[in-house]
Amino acid sequence: MNKAFIKGNFAEEPELRRTPTGKYVVSFTLGVDNGELQPTSWISCVAWDKNAENICSYFRKGDEIIVLGRIMTRTTEYMNKKSKVTEIKVEEWAYGRRKNTETHFPNPFELDVQNAEEEVSI
Repeated sequence: MNKAFIKGNFAEEPELRRTPTGKYVVSFTLGVDNGELQPTSWISCVAWDKNAENICSYFRKGDEIIVLGRIMTRTTEYMNKKSKVTEIKVEEWAYGRRKNTETHFPNPFELDVQNAEEEVSI
């Protein structure tokens, strides 16, 4: 099973891009709190098509999001150097807290957070 379930805050503004084939995509980094005594983890994520459009419409830097997806690894090449990138491919998402507020937003996508937590904690 390959499932990743995280809650984190956007490190930067999500920016919608379009591939040469016309698909929408957004890559973003989430800061995930590991508790008081451990440093924040920075997790790379990517969302495609409608998920990408919605994430860019509804979230800003600092906003909290709950993400359910798969861990993916791909190889990139820049200036003749190859490197591996590991990221979460977003399959579902839910609203978290908004930056500097205590407001929670309803989840119109009905992400089953309870079951997702049980699947991941093996």
